[in-house]
Amino acid sequence: SVSSSLDAHRQLCLASRGQTISVAFYPQKRIVLFGSEQAAVKAGMNVEFPGDAIGGDMDKSHLDVDNDVLRLDLNDLGGEICLLDWGGRSGSDGHALSHPNRHIQPQSTMNDHVDVYLLQESQSFGSKNESNQDTLLYHRMTKLTRNPLITPLKEDAEDTILQDIRDIPKLCKDIQDDWKVHTRRERSGSESAALPFSLNRLTAWNLGRCLKQRLNAYVDNTLTPSPNRVDILLTGCEVSLWLAEQFASDLQKSFPKLRIVAISSNKLLGLFGQEDINVPTVGFTTSSRTLNYDDAIVLIVSHSGGTFSPLGCSSLFQSTTRNIFVVTSEWDTQIGKQLRMLDQQEEGMQNDGSGGNSRIHMGLLFNSRIFTTGVGVRPAEPCSVSVAATHQLLTNIFEFVSVVILSESKYCDCTGAIITQRDLEILERCNKDNVYALEDITGTGHDGTPYPENYSTKENELRNAGDIWAEHVLENAKAYCMSFLYIFGTVISGYPLFSGIASGAGLKLGINSASSGIMYFLKVLDAMIYFFLPQ
Repeated sequence: SVSSSLDAHRQLCLASRGQTISVAFYPQKRIVLFGSEQAAVKAGMNVEFPGDAIGGDMDKSHLDVDNDVLRLDLNDLGGEICLLDWGGRSGSDGHALSHPNRHIQPQSTMNDHVDVYLLQESQSFGSKNESNQDTLLYHRMTKLTRNPLITPLKEDAEDTILQDIRDIPKLCKDIQDDWKVHTRRERSGSESAALPFSLNRLTAWNLGRCLKQRLNAYVDNTLTPSPNRVDILLTGCEVSLWLAEQFASDLQKSFPKLRIVAISSNKLLGLFGQEDINVPTVGFTTSSRTLNYDDAIVLIVSHSGGTFSPLGCSSLFQSTTRNIFVVTSEWDTQIGKQLRMLDQQEEGMQNDGSGGNSRIHMGLLFNSRIFTTGVGVRPAEPCSVSVAATHQLLTNIFEFVSVVILSESKYCDCTGAIITQRDLEILERCNKDNVYALEDITGTGHDGTPYPENYSTKENELRNAGDIWAEHVLENAKAYCMSFLYIFGTVISGYPLFSGIASGAGLKLGINSASSGIMYFLKVLDAMIYFFLPQ
């Protein structure tokens, strides 16, 4: 929620509880954006203001963040209030806050042009040591500029739906390349590994580590199979849930001794999200007694990374398991933020000189929990590119999980692995060929360049087939319109088609005339038209 009053001099109060609120600070442009979506506050990054930029060069130091765009996410789980004051605390008594709250220390932002006052229900910044105030706020903020993990907003397109379709081959190819181990050849001819940073590979390594720990527990008999124990839990909503269900189905068929379950996030919140009252899943076999996901591997599938139910599950699962991962469109999402806080909660944020912050940074690096498709924010309503990219990423995750299990025979035995190395080779070949098929279907190369209009592709064949199907779909509507025009025209004029032609030709029609037989024959033809025209 947002509240402001005319009595407040250059102040704005924001509150977050149960609903996310993000605030972005643009020092060089001297604007502050706030909204309930993290991506919304990045809108100012694509806007160029007239005149010279305010402030100095941003490239002078990576640690110099005074002129960088920073975003603060309020604590929506425990509840937090944020007061923005750009009046210089120039009130009548020289204070920006009322007397009972003056123990809260201000946090300077926007090159000392805006003071931020934060108050949480579970933690008050005013109770901390004043020398640590700026450090604490700095660690809570996300740098939006000069950050390779931040996906910028896409440029506006005249046809956003067409642009999404054309981006499908490129994004799928980028996801495949992101999982490859790249090497470079030196001048001497020898190859030396050059592993570029890959968030997905790093997250996959962490996923493989968690999977091996669980499989080793089965091998050592420290963990025995149970009918209600879940090994891998997938969850999501709507389209994301549909993708998760397909992934769970393939994984369960390949490793039948593991219990892999895909459940709606809404159902999980209904079962476990309330302490005293749970909402039963009527018509489904799932209940609080049939699910035991203690220390289970949880994979949340959410394109936006901010849907209410998956976001709630990302907080709910933290009390029973630490092996939580998310498949989303970019690194910077609400669910990603919740999962990054897992390691911060374990290590703590005390900078006591013992290298605590270093441990936190290393934990965040090697405990990566975020799989990204790189799709980013897509304003078009049809979910075309998001579905294709998520399918591609889940395929790579499936291959990786299979490789981990097939790497040792003991893992194959405890999972009952049916899939073989040969199957993985065929799947990988189909995976690579899929990009070429997508190029043909969309009429766009994997570099994003559209093919010429006269170039014969599968897209043209599909469009021609679509025209034929469209004719079939519209056939009833066309017949209805033709029947309407024919019936109204003939009834009002009094001349059905064949009878009218005969009358126009000079044939005298009547019951007592010599051509009465012809008259009845023509009426039969007219009646047949009435009957068969709408068919």
